[in-house]
Amino acid sequence: MIRKFDKAGAARWAVALLALVLLPSFAGAQSTQEKHRAQRERQSLFNLAAGPSVVLQVNQYQCGLVNTGDTCTDVFDSPTGGGGFWPTGSANQYMFNSGLQVTGIIPKSANFTWAGDTTGAFFMDASGLRAHGTPITNIYNSLDAEDLANWPTPGSVPDFPFLSGIVDDTALYAGVLLGRKSVSQQDTWVAYWDGDPQKTGGRTHPMGIVVEQRSMAWSYPAGNEASIFFVYRFTNATNNPRFQALNEAKYGIQLPDQGWRIDSIYASFDTDPDVGPTATNNYATGIMPFDMGLAYIAQFYETSFIYPTALFHPPFFTGAPGISGFKFLRSPVNPKTGEQVGLTALSQHTNGGAFSDPQTVQQGWRYLSLNVDAGKGDPSCSFDAAEVRARKACYLSQTQSDVRVFIASGPFSLEPGESATIAVMMYAAATVQTPEITASPSADNKPGVPSLAPGCNGNPIRPIEKAAGYIGPKAGRCPAPGGKISQWDVNVVPEPLLGRALGAQAVFDNKFLLGFAPETPSFYLVPGNNQVSIVWEPSKTDVNGDPFFNAAGNPNNPLYDANYRKFDVEGYRIYRGTSPANLRLIAQFDKAGTLFEDVLCMTDPTHITGTDCDVSHGAATVDIATPFVQYTNVQELASGSPVVTGADTALADLVRAGLAKPLENTGVPYAYIDTDVRNGFQYFYKVTAFDINSVRSGPTSLESAAPSKSVLPREDVSNMTLAGQPDLTIALVG
Repeated sequence: MIRKFDKAGAARWAVALLALVLLPSFAGAQSTQEKHRAQRERQSLFNLAAGPSVVLQVNQYQCGLVNTGDTCTDVFDSPTGGGGFWPTGSANQYMFNSGLQVTGIIPKSANFTWAGDTTGAFFMDASGLRAHGTPITNIYNSLDAEDLANWPTPGSVPDFPFLSGIVDDTALYAGVLLGRKSVSQQDTWVAYWDGDPQKTGGRTHPMGIVVEQRSMAWSYPAGNEASIFFVYRFTNATNNPRFQALNEAKYGIQLPDQGWRIDSIYASFDTDPDVGPTATNNYATGIMPFDMGLAYIAQFYETSFIYPTALFHPPFFTGAPGISGFKFLRSPVNPKTGEQVGLTALSQHTNGGAFSDPQTVQQGWRYLSLNVDAGKGDPSCSFDAAEVRARKACYLSQTQSDVRVFIASGPFSLEPGESATIAVMMYAAATVQTPEITASPSADNKPGVPSLAPGCNGNPIRPIEKAAGYIGPKAGRCPAPGGKISQWDVNVVPEPLLGRALGAQAVFDNKFLLGFAPETPSFYLVPGNNQVSIVWEPSKTDVNGDPFFNAAGNPNNPLYDANYRKFDVEGYRIYRGTSPANLRLIAQFDKAGTLFEDVLCMTDPTHITGTDCDVSHGAATVDIATPFVQYTNVQELASGSPVVTGADTALADLVRAGLAKPLENTGVPYAYIDTDVRNGFQYFYKVTAFDINSVRSGPTSLESAAPSKSVLPREDVSNMTLAGQPDLTIALVG
């Protein structure tokens, strides 16, 4: 997508010098571990000066963000506080860091000093030595009430009036989402740029790119609970007065006031996927029909990883490490054709080794554009030049190493003020058990070389593709030799890496329109003597209603559902555990007297599916209590009798699994005292809201996300003296 901002009225923009952050320098050879430790130190030092960080943890994939552009990165300088971890709260590392890289060429016709230069902006730099990102804003987190109250709106960001955290892109988001601050269970929004002329590692001058980054995460529907979505909108800001003032002062030159076009742009999502505690035993590769890269432990064996048993069931390896995935959901649009450019390059680089990290932005451009040149000091590709172009890949190592891998798209151009957008996902999934993969301490499961159409025209389906869930092409869907098969033309196992990739792509293609889970209720923990009091407030959805009702409740909307309930919050659940990774349900409360107005005969087992809900099968008002059943398929036998072939009983699967309790009209007290705890031990709690709604519009019940809080029960001090007899009263105020 291309978007423009105008320079008119820019004279009122303030021009300010950026504060300099001095990063430590490093000399001499460093081991992989030393470089990673040094990178963590640099990030931590920078965070202290540059603004806040955020940890995404509403679903199964934990991901740390910093406001210079690093994603799924370390934010606490601890083994469990940053990077990408699966599942949330565990020490199972799958990603060290990742983020956006943009490179391009200033045309010679630009007619000023920088004309003809190859330029670039590394917002993620795996080496930690050439990062160019500088924050424009803090990271705004939709789970933080103060952030929501101060969410950036058009014109609210000094010097960058075109920036806005409000959802406004009609090409990406459904109409019902436009104008909102957030669309998922946890959104973040941040803006950063490469305009600081002091950050010239690997380049002679800045590129002039401003990035707006939104992340989104849901804990539903099934298959989407371990995915993080990132949308990057990056703008050619060479006509920005602040950019020009800073760089004219630094370089002593006159830049064109109107800015300049940047050609031959390549945008990449670059990753450092350290799967497991030992970075050097990793492999990385791609599955080209899905526009994705992946990484895994060569042995598919790691004793330090601990998983909840619910993550593994047939057809997965039980307890074996999963696979880390990263995928293009949308690539930049070529303004000349109006079509997405698609994945044009997938390649590795390494921490040292045979194909080192790019040392300059010029070398970075050659990597991303597949124009690797030995005459300019570049390392050698795995294939000859013709095969590099055919495979859309340069270097794909078959040796275990500390791999980095990027997925890139281009070329395209941006005029001053124009924007392009890419969308990517980061996630992890369990490994499909196949006899072609060996899980043992001594195994070495090599990735092989990807093709554009596995299973077609003699191209093999590699073992790692089978482990990711690739079954084979659908009948009659193979392309001509040399062509690329569509991801939608491939049969996949539903739950592992590729099944989740298709699920996320469907969410994106549906413009992120999902039924809304209730908003997270605020809650408070009061420690006591061998007890903890949990007090919570009603979810805001309880008061304001479900935003999806704007679509489902509109008879003129294709998503209209006459049974959809606007005020659908049914109750609240309380979870407790000794760590955030092992919380279990300890209490559930559901409202008394809630009713379901069924005008579609969905609660009538005698109503034949597809027929009108007429006089003989009229509307009904049903008490929402267990069993609450909606019939999704009722057929008529030859005898005229109905037979139920599809039904949904609310919460039934969760109740059987011990993850929910029956609906019993208990009422909601908004306070609960947990006496099953002991003094001196740390406990973690979370409180969630859950809803009950029409099965026609998605899952019958959705549950809010919830960050956990910790508490330490304790006995009152023995020498405390009070006048009179004290009473403790728990109450909601305001």
